[in-house]
Amino acid sequence: MLRNAVQPSLVSLFSSTSSSPFAVFSMHVDLDLPEDSGLILLRDHDDRRADIPANDATELQRDPRRFQLRVDAPGSGQSSMRGLLEDTVLHIQSPTIKTTFIRTPPLNERRSSSGEVLGLELPYLHLQFRPLGSKPFMVEVGVRDIRGKRARIRLSNFQAQPALYLVKAKEIVGEASVARQSRDIREQAQQSRSDNGPILHLPVALPADPQNEPTSFTPWLSVTLSLAKLMPHFNNPKLLALSSARALARPHGAPQDERDDPQESAPARRVFERLDRFHSIDYVAVHANLRLRRIWCSTTHDAATNQDELQVFAAALGP
Repeated sequence: MLRNAVQPSLVSLFSSTSSSPFAVFSMHVDLDLPEDSGLILLRDHDDRRADIPANDATELQRDPRRFQLRVDAPGSGQSSMRGLLEDTVLHIQSPTIKTTFIRTPPLNERRSSSGEVLGLELPYLHLQFRPLGSKPFMVEVGVRDIRGKRARIRLSNFQAQPALYLVKAKEIVGEASVARQSRDIREQAQQSRSDNGPILHLPVALPADPQNEPTSFTPWLSVTLSLAKLMPHFNNPKLLALSSARALARPHGAPQDERDDPQESAPARRVFERLDRFHSIDYVAVHANLRLRRIWCSTTHDAATNQDELQVFAAALGP
């Protein structure tokens, strides 16, 4: 999308208060769970639907007659909690976090990529969001190094320790099979598999409850990812998850690990490939269960300012 464009020092990808928040995003929900899975723009402090045009894009991603807003507190949501925002925010909820999300660049109706990537070379990614109580949530960022190798950085509140999951050997073979094709065809074949590359899974510490912690102004989080500093962790074998470490050490033809894909006819051998320096962002996907306010990229780290901004918005409601 932007790899051939002149990139400013700050690029906004999502703002829940803008006139077109989903301009560069696709939305996806679990259609098998119409009462529990959905996306909706609402006011954070009272859970009321935001005043938005009749052609609200989120309505197409849920059944308005059946969808039920799920919040932890009884009554009118969490409106009694200190530090909620008066702003319009995006509420994303689902029991199946993998199938309910927003993503840029957009996926098609079959949830597959056309090969388009963001191509943003800004090294800092910022997100402002609030977890929905203790429900599991996930954020995933696709990145690539200066040699074009891809990887994924995943954040969640259900990961206890940082862990590295390796790419399967058959995916490396698949890339080698197109090595003799033209550059354009090869790039399209590689980019069509948006889920390719190792995963660096990082835990997110939940904020203190403002109701129980006097020094906590708001349950909202402002998270900044230094993508350039995270890239070397893909080369750290000490972070290998147990399943990846076993598959890495297992000889070809050995029995499969119990965590490997049971549908595979051959053992899911995994390859430890070193990544180089950060080059660009391929995609950003935000999954249930959270409320989202902003996503943007920049050349500088300004997380402290972002958190102060959230505290100012939250302070408007008082204790």
